[in-house]
Amino acid sequence: MVIWEVSSGSPDYTYKFGEGSIQGNMYTVTFASAPPAEAINSYGVAVGFVTAVDQSFQLADGRIDDSIAVQARGYTVGAILWKGAAASGTSPEWSAGFNAGYSCGSCVQSNDDQVFDSFSPLDCSMLPLETASDLSTIDSCNWT
Repeated sequence: MVIWEVSSGSPDYTYKFGEGSIQGNMYTVTFASAPPAEAINSYGVAVGFVTAVDQSFQLADGRIDDSIAVQARGYTVGAILWKGAAASGTSPEWSAGFNAGYSCGSCVQSNDDQVFDSFSPLDCSMLPLETASDLSTIDSCNWT
């Protein structure tokens, strides 16, 4: 499934939109449309992370209630990005490097604790799904 991080309001929240499948060491995610407005940040950019879950775990598309524990088996450090045609300029700054519509981004981790991570364009076929027995050992992308 794809979990979108929405941070342009208060409080931040997550939104589930999109599903996929895993076959061996390959995964596929499909979308029938652009993300719903509620999954898109106010500046016109949506940031989603592919999240691997057990097949038995089902979650409807929509805002994820804080009481729901998503038992992830893995996730992408890079992201699936969606940029609206009317996205507001270059906010966040890294979004200027992406065209309108769906694309993927590799996490560019900041060396400065005072500066958020960013994304650079990445071929979506190269977006790795990270797995580990302890997911806390995977460096996540702190883009917000």
